Amino acid sequence: MLSDGYELRIATNAGKQKTGLRPWVSASGPSHFQLARVAQLRRKKSVSNAYPKETTMQNIAEFRIIGRVGSVDTTDKVTHVSVAANYNRKDGDEWKTDTHWNRVTFFRQLAERAADLGKGDLVHITGRVRQNSYESNGETRYSVDLIAEGLGILTRGGAD
Repeated sequence: MLSDGYELRIATNAGKQKTGLRPWVSASGPSHFQLARVAQLRRKKSVSNAYPKETTMQNIAEFRIIGRVGSVDTTDKVTHVSVAANYNRKDGDEWKTDTHWNRVTFFRQLAERAADLGKGDLVHITGRVRQNSYESNGETRYSVDLIAEGLGILTRGGAD
């Protein structure tokens, strides 16, 4: 019997069942593979109970950017960071690199961490995509905001 009520049984050659994840488990305890499998089963159990049964799929809009910091604009509660990500494309017989600039918005503790970023820092940012509409001079304007939920600093400055 494993923790949280998990018990897995495996048939032996004699047709009898033996408790355990794999027949080669030693008396010293489960292997790393077995511990990972138990963790996976626990995650499935917790996720399956997190949403009502009639919900079959959650709609999400998220992003992941790995790129270099161009500029950092800090206000009282928000920090905006411009991040350059490069994409390679083929133009005829040669490859060209296109740079795409993304403006990412940081709130709360992430805003404080992002305020310490410098130009040229290589960062990994994850988050959600938010669409907005607003009126300006009688016209409806639309925008897409990238709201950061995670920030990792891979290298500082222009160093690789």
